[in-house]
Amino acid sequence: MNLISINTTQNVNLLTEKAGVGRRVLAILLDYVIEGGAVIAFFYFMGTFSLSPSESYNSFVAVFISLFWFFYHFLFEVFTEGQSVGKIVTKIRVVRSAGERASIYQYFIRALLRPIDMIFGLGLLVMVFNIRGQRLGDIAADTIVISIDAKVTYQDMIITDIEENYVPLLDRAKIEKLAAKDVELIKQVVSETHRTLDYSMLGLLHAKVLTVLDVRSEMLPVDFLERVVKDYNYYA
Repeated sequence: MNLISINTTQNVNLLTEKAGVGRRVLAILLDYVIEGGAVIAFFYFMGTFSLSPSESYNSFVAVFISLFWFFYHFLFEVFTEGQSVGKIVTKIRVVRSAGERASIYQYFIRALLRPIDMIFGLGLLVMVFNIRGQRLGDIAADTIVISIDAKVTYQDMIITDIEENYVPLLDRAKIEKLAAKDVELIKQVVSETHRTLDYSMLGLLHAKVLTVLDVRSEMLPVDFLERVVKDYNYYA
């Protein structure tokens, strides 16, 4: 998974999965097909097709397409909380960099800079090399695009196997200081650490958990956090 760390306005570090480049390109192509079909249908039903278009006609078409293109993305993202039709199909969403719903102003900036991103594929190039998968419009608007695949079940998020004769490390009062979402985050970080061997996020989370639980531990951070997850399941 393409996990990224976001720092919420409550100063809490969370992990989420950024939308892959393939999904975003597919979403763009789907939107272009819809936009192109809508524009053709509009001119057809209005009876304004011209076999020998004048300069003023061409200018009108260019302005109309530009405005339609802008408002298509802007209005869809405003009213569907960060999704165009293409994004709905590919299950991705625009959110602010802190993880919350983006503002109307941020959607406006993204739509406004979209033409610049399309110049020679500049936005795609920036997106590929940006660690958070942001195009120029995202950087200017302080937004990111994340994956919103069907959420895993509650069991997938926090339940873990424990031994038949498991003895908890911490008492119930300590563990009950953690919410289900906290345990979900711990599981995510531990799993990602095992996969990438990058212990930077694990160290930060370990220190935070020790503070929240008000405990000390001589165990390795990864071992301690795994025990915390098991303790949570033991008392659940």
